[in-house]
Parts: sequence; structure tokens; C-alpha cells
Amino acid sequence: MLELHASVFRRLLGSSLEAVVDFNFRKHLLASVQLRGVTLGGILTAAELRWVVDALEEEVWEDGQMRAAKANTLHLLLRGRASVGMRSLAGKT
Repeated sequence: MLELHASVFRRLLGSSLEAVVDFNFRKHLLASVQLRGVTLGGILTAAELRWVVDALEEEVWEDGQMRAAKANTLHLLLRGRASVGMRSLAGKT
């Protein structure tokens, strides 16, 4: 049996196992996003992926909740479903 205490893990990697798993999940998710047939993992360096992952902000939306999204914003849905629509400045769909 091999053993690694949580305090040693934190000292070696700078954060908890949960934080490392969460970061790597987000990095993998981001790297797999396709834009015009090319994955972000294929066009961004490892350092650029880390920067983008560090900049991601998680939002929790309640079922049925509507939000106005900022223009030129990438949204990654982690679970559930979403409907997306566009509204002009005049308020017409």
C-alpha cells in the first residue's frame, strides 16, 4: 500500500487534491472546446490554457432562471441544459 498525507500533497503541489482535480477537469474541458473545427487545446499553449482556466468564473443558475449574457463571452455548461437566444438592442428576439 502506498500512502500520501494531505499535508504532503499540499506542500508538493501547492493546493488540495480537490483543487488539483477541479483545475485539471476545467483544463481538460476547455482544451476540448472546438471553434471552427479546431480544439482550444490544439491552438493554445499549456501556459495559455492555465491562464484561461485560472480566469474562469463559475456561476450557478437555478432551474428556469434567465440571464442576460455579456457579448463576446464564452460559456461552458458543466451539467444540465440551457436555451440560448439573442435579443437586439431594440429588445426584439
